[in-house]
Amino acid sequence: MGARHRGQFLAGFLLFLVLLGSAPHAAALRIDALNEAETVNVEGRTTVLVEEMTATWCATCADIDPYLAEVADRHGSRLALVALHPLDGQDGVATNASEARLDRWRAVHEDLGQTPAFLVEGEAPLVGPEVWP
Repeated sequence: MGARHRGQFLAGFLLFLVLLGSAPHAAALRIDALNEAETVNVEGRTTVLVEEMTATWCATCADIDPYLAEVADRHGSRLALVALHPLDGQDGVATNASEARLDRWRAVHEDLGQTPAFLVEGEAPLVGPEVWP
């Protein structure tokens, strides 16, 4: 599976997991499946929050980010994608607000030690490159 298909699958899969478990049902969202002849319809909330722990030095994050941006663009206001950068002395775009949110993540989820990591609607995080198919 090529990098583009892996990224599309990941982005669609993340969104599918979020919308599958969300309630109350308010609106339907069409997610394009890997096979162009298939689609998946999922009902969910108006807006889904996806927080990504990323870093400017994370090569895997850089490979995946364009696909996540494509999913965000495709679904408009139905998806809020937030990138959180750590204050580690290496990441030039990190902020105090971003680090405060990451500190909250770490207090609740002790296994957050690597990038990329995703927190979708406050559920258990998806951590590391192994979350990508």
